[in-house]
Amino acid sequence: GLPQGTIRIEAEHHGHAAGQAELPASGQVTIALDPGSVLSGCLEGPEGLAGQVVTVGLSSKDLPFQAWIHRTVQVPVGEAFRFENLTPGRYDLSCTYETATLRCEAALVVEAPAEGVALRLARVSATRLDLRILGPDDEPVPRARVVVHEWVEGREPGPASPMHGMAERTEVEVRDGRFEMLLERDDGLVFVDVLEPRTATGEALDAGTAAVGGVRVESGEPLVIRLPEVLVLEGRVVDEEGVGVPGVRLRAHHTLWVEDGIRHTFANEPHGEAVSDGTGRFVIAGLGPLKYDVSVEDVEGFGPRNPFEVHLPQPPVTIHLQHAVLHRLRVLDPDGAPVQEARVAVDATWREEHTRHTGTYWEGPTDDTGAVRIPLPPSIDVRRLAVMPPPGREDLGARIVPEWTPASGDLVLPRGLAIEGTVVDSEGRPRSGVQVGLMGPGLRSLHLRTTDGRGV
Repeated sequence: GLPQGTIRIEAEHHGHAAGQAELPASGQVTIALDPGSVLSGCLEGPEGLAGQVVTVGLSSKDLPFQAWIHRTVQVPVGEAFRFENLTPGRYDLSCTYETATLRCEAALVVEAPAEGVALRLARVSATRLDLRILGPDDEPVPRARVVVHEWVEGREPGPASPMHGMAERTEVEVRDGRFEMLLERDDGLVFVDVLEPRTATGEALDAGTAAVGGVRVESGEPLVIRLPEVLVLEGRVVDEEGVGVPGVRLRAHHTLWVEDGIRHTFANEPHGEAVSDGTGRFVIAGLGPLKYDVSVEDVEGFGPRNPFEVHLPQPPVTIHLQHAVLHRLRVLDPDGAPVQEARVAVDATWREEHTRHTGTYWEGPTDDTGAVRIPLPPSIDVRRLAVMPPPGREDLGARIVPEWTPASGDLVLPRGLAIEGTVVDSEGRPRSGVQVGLMGPGLRSLHLRTTDGRGV
């Protein structure tokens, strides 16, 4: 019942082992289990933490994600730890100690087997955010939803990252206008969104939303945010003939500019939203004198619309949508079976109001039948169609159609090709845990793989 191609086989007993086979195959596959290695050492920490019990975690990225080893052990600071039955290779050791006033962390990459490893806890934060929220009358706001993003430089980018760093997200219900929290790092930048100000009994407060971005917090210095008088964004959604389009959902997200000159929008924190009425009119209430990116949800029968920026207060806006022709494209594998979750993208040149755009006009995944429905207005200049196979389908390759003429029909993905190699050091020894990136024609993003215990 297995598909044709390369199959990875893994075994676990005392330690891990893995092998692979090419199907169709005859005979047996033999996997040699490693008897298991030991990784041991001592957990060290700052003065005053001796004897405090901390959870030390162990994980390995030499194995596929589904087979990551992740173990934990409780260790008092100043005492020894030990992990047994490990496969030789690179491992991550990490632990965190946190109280209301102090945060310490330790992280180390070590090659097993190893003994006498020194894992050292170091202070990363003793900075507390003391947030005060006042209304337009300078009185504490009884209730509000507050979202704090803390950006930490040097971390790996993540889904919530506004920049080349990690944004730790904290959402709280603030009462009586005050909130305190220990930050992740002493040197982090803080972004704060104050949303949904309300009275003590839950009714909407006569105040707008507010946001503060790129603030470095000093312990003992309160961060005071005063909510502005409430403002609204109003306007109308129309088609090419100026006829109102009902049922269009619009969301206003606060836009931040910070020191590096990059614009950042926390897309998961809309400050307000509205749906256009029968005449296409809309009103987004409860906003403040800020810059906002306004996103327009896709509407059946019309092409997609890029977000646009407004700076309140400003006059009513008119949003133009274009009627679109719906093209149904079905993505198949070389055997004629539908491919689910393939990424389909259309690159084009088009105009919105007085702005000309070139880039990805539409993008989306195929459904359970391998199909997508692509809305394309006749006025846009389509450049190319790109179809990427879904994650896990390495038996399939990408398909790029330059100068694509929009039409419904089937598109067959080619069989996937492989690039395989070995990473070695200057002495020719294989290196495990190294990331290798691939970029090239037909790839819409960087493909990353990590070398295994043999450096492959």
